[in-house]
Amino acid sequence: GIHGDLGSDLRRNTVLGLEKMGIPIQKFHHEVSPGQQEISLRYSDSVTMADSFQTFKIIVKEIAMLSDVFATFMPKPFEEFEGNGMHLHISLFKDDKNLFAQNSSKSGISKDGEFFTAGLLKHVKDFMIITNQWVNSYKRLVSNNESPSHISWSNTPNNFNLITIPKIRKGSEDSSRIEFRLPDPGCNPYLTFASIITAGLNGMKNKYKLEKPTQNEDELKNENILPANLGVTIEESKNNPFLKDVLTDEVLEIYLKGKETEWNAYSRFITEFELNNWLNL
Repeated sequence: GIHGDLGSDLRRNTVLGLEKMGIPIQKFHHEVSPGQQEISLRYSDSVTMADSFQTFKIIVKEIAMLSDVFATFMPKPFEEFEGNGMHLHISLFKDDKNLFAQNSSKSGISKDGEFFTAGLLKHVKDFMIITNQWVNSYKRLVSNNESPSHISWSNTPNNFNLITIPKIRKGSEDSSRIEFRLPDPGCNPYLTFASIITAGLNGMKNKYKLEKPTQNEDELKNENILPANLGVTIEESKNNPFLKDVLTDEVLEIYLKGKETEWNAYSRFITEFELNNWLNL
């Protein structure tokens, strides 16, 4: 945890360091948990953004070390505090035109934007092995705190929804976008962005219909719950035609093998929780 001015100094130094490296910052503030900071990178194309994200993580850690504190991007480092998400604001440009911009639809974005969003929702379980790739990733998702739990979307920021489509003021249509709240900062941004683009373009190509928004928790359907752990996601990822569009067969095989090794090691590990609960049996 960081107390008092150390947090704000650290945040300021980090932002200055990032700007010096040519990574423009949109905004930054303290987040909900002790010592938790949010820094938003200004938008750019996906490859530049992935590069910036990798540099960003190194700089944040280095600057933290200079102040004798430790920076982590672990999805859920503390049971009692909010996890770390990597919320992505996504829009699609053709030449200089934002293809998601439009005024008349109920959702607040264009038909193409709706198809893209529907593509993400439809394929989300296919690519969670990429966006949420660690055993710990699922501890963030199953806990009841500011992290999405259901495959659903809304125009108002609800904690359980995967996607928020912000309402855009008249005259600001160029900033039309969707906010995808699933990935965590432990992901590989290159593979994550490739998955998102593939899913969204699938939606556009096949004109997937965007379901109605989910405004409150009573409307949530059980079949729309996100996978509970990495093991479930690994099962969803085997012989998965969608993933073969994102990665080559060979890369996919190596990637999944690595994840299975991790999951098997975790499955064999006896935790303090188990000893506390069942040593008396």
